[in-house]
Amino acid sequence: MSGGGHAPAFRGGASAPAFRGGNSALVPGDGAPTLAFRGGWFRPLRLAFDEGGSLLAEEVAGEARGIVLPGFVNAHSHAFQRVLRGHVEDRGGDFWAWRERMYHAALELDPDDVRIASRAAFLEMLRAGFTGVAEFHYLHHDSSGKPYADASELARAVLEAAAEVGIRICLLETAYARAGAGAALDPAQRRFADSSPADFLKRAGDLRGRIESGVWPLASFGVALHSVRALPREWLAEIGRWAVRLDATLHMHVAEQPAEVEACLAEHGRRPVELVDELGLLSRRFTAVHAIHVSEGEIGLLGRSGAGVCACPSTEGNLGDGFVRAARFIQARIPLCFGTDSHASIDPFPEMRETEYRERLRSGTRRGAAGAAQLLEAATAGGARRVGWAPDEGAAGGERKTPVGRLETGFAADLVVIEEGDPALAGADPGSLAGHLVFGGSPRLVRDVYVAGRRVIESGRHAREETIAEEFRKLQTRLWGGR
Repeated sequence: MSGGGHAPAFRGGASAPAFRGGNSALVPGDGAPTLAFRGGWFRPLRLAFDEGGSLLAEEVAGEARGIVLPGFVNAHSHAFQRVLRGHVEDRGGDFWAWRERMYHAALELDPDDVRIASRAAFLEMLRAGFTGVAEFHYLHHDSSGKPYADASELARAVLEAAAEVGIRICLLETAYARAGAGAALDPAQRRFADSSPADFLKRAGDLRGRIESGVWPLASFGVALHSVRALPREWLAEIGRWAVRLDATLHMHVAEQPAEVEACLAEHGRRPVELVDELGLLSRRFTAVHAIHVSEGEIGLLGRSGAGVCACPSTEGNLGDGFVRAARFIQARIPLCFGTDSHASIDPFPEMRETEYRERLRSGTRRGAAGAAQLLEAATAGGARRVGWAPDEGAAGGERKTPVGRLETGFAADLVVIEEGDPALAGADPGSLAGHLVFGGSPRLVRDVYVAGRRVIESGRHAREETIAEEFRKLQTRLWGGR
């Protein structure tokens, strides 16, 4: 995904361009052009935005100063799991042992705790350059499994946390019913599970109405099917088809573990992607999260349907899940995006480069999965498309809000200003800049972050970060103590 022609001049070390404030008028041509990532290439653009937070991007010739990226999109998050970081390591075991620890942490959280943990996770995302997040939300009820008086109490806590820090969010209301075929729910799983598809659809429909009313202006609604393990066939069919009728974003954990595939074969006589396809749920609105243990036939089904894959390399490595077959997916024209999942790490840069490095390890060559610019595109515009924030060529329906993910006129001003004077970028030019960022980048390079034209990170800091961090520290002390 590289552009043609001559690379524009780049003057490193200069200050980043002056951006107008969130309520300023649109000012085309204000200040010098900046070196901006658009269409798989860094090129000089003049950028401004109107009072509604929409961009005006004008391509110009000549010397540029400053570096700007579209905001990264975290396409798979479980915000409450931020409480686990550092407290579930060095204990051995496997994914299933980790899951038990996660369940028991989840059992302790009340709505205010969920807000505090989510706010801390979302703040860290902004500081790392994520301007948007798809929250795969499956913590629904109180610790006994009883619905709150407001059935969406915990979803509301997550949405309010996002609004407090200023991050864009797609709340993926997640269906969950069981521990597995014929297995009783763990006591902690009662918080996740509904008693019937009708109960789930009632809550999800009400939540969708609240989100679409504009209560949370940076929020959108989507649906998630937790997994073939957690949902019987009739639930998958009824809830999935409801999402399809709405033309809603639809995500699902797919083939993260070999045991999941074996259980699906035993129950349904189908592999997970085969089952989802048989139910008529694969489409350009569908994203398979992980998709590690998929067959060639399943790859073909994903590719022909236009469905995408969300890779979460840091979490997948942390849990020993395995390697996403990124090169094969790209070969099959399956769109990729990235997520931080359990938040063992919140950083878009290693998600990109680990995807590439694992393919190099698999092949024993430096060929890998993709070029640096293609990885940047997947982490920004690719994520926005998988979350439903930007049009996808050939997709049904139209986007009802300002699109996200590109530095184009009419797109939302969700962007990241890079600290160009950092030593990590020394010697960079427009042709090598994507490589510098992907293979040597870190949140240290994130200087300013804008969401819908509002600067939420300034010189690497958020206005409320001390308060947010202190409340989270207190929560962690109460949850874990000396454990």
